[in-house]
Amino acid sequence: MIAAIILVSLSTASGASLRNVRTIAKEPCSTPIPTACSGTWYHETKVRQMCFQHGHSFPPSDGYFIQFYHPNCACSKQFVPTWTEFAEETMMGVGAVDCSLHITTCKHFDIMGYPSMIAYHNNMWYNGPRGAPEMAELKKWAQQVVSGSMVGTKYEPGDFGNRAPATTTNPFATARTFMEVANVPGNLSNDEVGFVMNLTSNAWSEAAPASCWCGK
Repeated sequence: MIAAIILVSLSTASGASLRNVRTIAKEPCSTPIPTACSGTWYHETKVRQMCFQHGHSFPPSDGYFIQFYHPNCACSKQFVPTWTEFAEETMMGVGAVDCSLHITTCKHFDIMGYPSMIAYHNNMWYNGPRGAPEMAELKKWAQQVVSGSMVGTKYEPGDFGNRAPATTTNPFATARTFMEVANVPGNLSNDEVGFVMNLTSNAWSEAAPASCWCGK
């Protein structure tokens, strides 16, 4: 009788141990899986981490509010909870670009300080607030964008990186695309195109400015 009780106890304990092992094994990994557009912040939030990526439009669809930030800027960090809450409350897409990692994207939009915000709606670009605005100011801006009461810049197909998916990774073709946008004559030789390619590559590879709009 005693032996039977001992066996039942061992069996119960063993089953509990196995259940604990299974429970531990089911727990998700807390480390986020990096993507091509991963940034310093906004992991596991509704804020989409964005950048220029070959074969993808920027932004991925119509109706997006986008913030450009730099982790070295104090008010960029302070603004994280507000932008995260804004993404939770708005029905449109909300994204963020880490300018310390995705320099080309920030250069394209002439980002000079952080945080800076733009919106894309109904094929129009809209400038947004800068610095770390309160939620009330963000909602007012969003309402103005959606209602069309703000003056926007019309999207023109063909603008380099501007809602146009990249169709080639050929550096000469990329340089020629840049030249078309910059209204550079298109009858240049390959050597001259190569010079433009190196020039633009060097310009895009420069470090993004780390100034903050805080208190300005």
